[in-house]
Amino acid sequence: MKRPNELVREAVAIVVARGFTPTVSNGGKHYKLSWLDHGRRRHVLVISQSPSNQKARVQSRAILRRLLNGGRIMSQRVSGYERKPDESYETIGWPVLALLFQLGKIRRAWDPCRGTGRLIATLRDQGIEAVGTSKDSSHVPSRRSTSRI
Repeated sequence: MKRPNELVREAVAIVVARGFTPTVSNGGKHYKLSWLDHGRRRHVLVISQSPSNQKARVQSRAILRRLLNGGRIMSQRVSGYERKPDESYETIGWPVLALLFQLGKIRRAWDPCRGTGRLIATLRDQGIEAVGTSKDSSHVPSRRSTSRI
């Protein structure tokens, strides 16, 4: 496995080869490689000082390529874990409750990426009329039905 310093040196060389001037900072557990693109947008690549597996180099390079090829990712942490197809990003309840507190009275909500429905259940528990769809759904709420959400 490559050491974190080698990953950072390799990433710096790639960014410099593309004509950008990177800066590297040590944030404790992670190195942060940042640079400004030609549109003056700041990009940040975060590299763990203790990569968790052998694929950290491959994943670091893939993320860096996306960033340099105009990808919309603004920052990304290289965890070293392999991504799984159709991975689940469940919405936990407490941030939803905190957001609802800040937003005030919400009557209706639509979750376009329903998954297991955890977000919808949290909203319904708060008395909100909530619906959800997924990529497998044939029904998408119309503009008219969502305009009052």
